[in-house]
Amino acid sequence: MGNFLASQLKNYREQEGLTQKELAKELYVTDKAVSKWETGRGYPDLDTLEKISNLLEITLDDLVNERKPYEYLDFKSEKKIGNLPLYHFVIPNMSLLFQNRLQNKNRKSFSQIPTAKGVLSVGIKAKGILAIGTFSIGIFSIGAIGLGLFSIGILSIGLIAAGSAGFGGLAMGNFALGITAIGNLAIAMAAFGNFSIGYFALGNQSLGVHAFSAGNEVTREKFSEGLQQFQLSQSYTGLSKIFFDMLYTIQKNPFPVILGFILIVVFFLLIIWLTVRIFYKNNYPSFQ
Repeated sequence: MGNFLASQLKNYREQEGLTQKELAKELYVTDKAVSKWETGRGYPDLDTLEKISNLLEITLDDLVNERKPYEYLDFKSEKKIGNLPLYHFVIPNMSLLFQNRLQNKNRKSFSQIPTAKGVLSVGIKAKGILAIGTFSIGIFSIGAIGLGLFSIGILSIGLIAAGSAGFGGLAMGNFALGITAIGNLAIAMAAFGNFSIGYFALGNQSLGVHAFSAGNEVTREKFSEGLQQFQLSQSYTGLSKIFFDMLYTIQKNPFPVILGFILIVVFFLLIIWLTVRIFYKNNYPSFQ
């Protein structure tokens, strides 16, 4: 333990700009004792070791067993589907990373944390079938910034995207931009929202070639009235006809759509649960 303790103690003292005497004062020992520990010629007692572990912000167990504080944990399934592991979790030590960043320590930054890649991937950066992370890319993507066929995030981009800002074929969010958009501010070919702009626009205030403004209160009846006006417009042909006929049908009977959405959510929650269960069984055999 001598060399490990010596290097950890010396690094801490130099990073904090302390002299051996100042460090000794914090530990209630003599500067000669600190000098011995830093040169590997002596060892502190258990009480002092505990004080040192608190200063170094690592556990006493890690200090005694010479384990450096981890910057991230990396768990990957040995089972694969194609080239992807069943799951891949990269879990950062956020406290240590922020501390290193604030103190400009020469350790891994957030950008150097590996990308989690798996059927189910979880990490700061995640790629996979179902990706969950600060930055996520997947068929199903959940993250602060998400990119995928089905994407949920603060900034979300996808075929179907939902977030504070959503961009996609079907975009939903405070700000929504897409072919079809639903949001406080919606801009799209077909836009629905508090303020909507589009070729077809329906909302409290609407602007477009075919626009219907419902005023301060949008009721189901007003929404239905707006859809009926679109149905009567001369531009209501081809794909737009299919789309608005579908919306009109959903508006009249939304139950099948709500049920379908709930089943999809349950399905993916089940996938996550099964994957996490397999992870625990593989890594913790006592897990039931």
